Amino acid sequence: MIPYAGVSFLTYGTLKRYVGTWFPYLEERKTVRDLGCGAIAGAVSQTASYPFEVIRRRMQVGGVAPSGGVSWRDAINAIYGPKGWRGFFVGLSIGYLKVIPMTRYVPMNFFSSSLADEAVYRSQRGSS
Repeated sequence: MIPYAGVSFLTYGTLKRYVGTWFPYLEERKTVRDLGCGAIAGAVSQTASYPFEVIRRRMQVGGVAPSGGVSWRDAINAIYGPKGWRGFFVGLSIGYLKVIPMTRYVPMNFFSSSLADEAVYRSQRGSS
């Protein structure tokens, strides 16, 4: 979970900072910008963390052996052996269908900007 969330926030923050210079059209359309950046961040973070998920799943379903189960080295060898590095990304396209629509940045930005607007409104109303 930590690699996924870390890569997701890093990618989203970087894209949000620079996407206005790359695509000036998105500077004024904040919702579209946030949805696009969130979808790309979800895809990048899913790609970065997916090999760890594959290894974890292989270790979980490997069964209990008298030696204590499947080690991470055994899991990596079992995945890499027959399919090479592509074995770590089998099923990733289904993961994209699951993760990209679950962007959480638009609601997060909406509520944070709404709370900031409310605070400014209250401070102006209280000082007049």
